[in-house]
Amino acid sequence: MDDNHTTFLVEGSLKPYIEGHHLIPMAAQDYFEYTIDFADNIVTLCPTCHRKIHYATADVKAEMLKTLFNQRAALYPKYGISVNTKLLESFYGII
Repeated sequence: MDDNHTTFLVEGSLKPYIEGHHLIPMAAQDYFEYTIDFADNIVTLCPTCHRKIHYATADVKAEMLKTLFNQRAALYPKYGISVNTKLLESFYGII
């Protein structure tokens, strides 16, 4: 999300530490007929951005969701998932 954020390097791989985050939260699974636990629904975030998408103010979360969703919106239909920005915002308590 933000190239200015730095994180530590993982011992062994020496790659920056990142965390996986389900863009459509797993707590919303019952809303969908098909599983939302697939790789295209997982984004990788630095620890700061991962906490930000969960705990930031609504306007900050909305901007993050918009950016991330726009990058992968076309992928969801192949999994039988119909989702839009407004629905996604409702899962995050923004609207």
